Amino acid sequence: SVWALGRMEHSAKRAVPMLMEMCRDQDTEVREQSVMALGRIKDTSALQEVVGVLAGDSDPVVREAAALALGVMGDVRAVPALQKASKDKDPAVRNAAQQALDRMGELEIEVFKKRPL
Repeated sequence: SVWALGRMEHSAKRAVPMLMEMCRDQDTEVREQSVMALGRIKDTSALQEVVGVLAGDSDPVVREAAALALGVMGDVRAVPALQKASKDKDPAVRNAAQQALDRMGELEIEVFKKRPL
């Protein structure tokens, strides 16, 4: 299943191209699970695909999953898309985008704390 691919970390990186393609599947659940798997894999080559899903998918459940996936990925290049999604018409998408932004802020603080003075 798509969910299992996202749990297989190293070997799952080979599945990234297929998962990216599945983000455009007709089935909402397939798109949702694919985007979440990409988030768990944390392969930055999928960042633009997940951002595109967040910005353009018609289903709020999939957009919510994309926002959460971007938070898990932790790549600050997603911040502008997450900021825009924090104004989405769907409250679950807005909440997920804010959670992702909060998570990225926490990651940045941890990186800053580890830097030598």
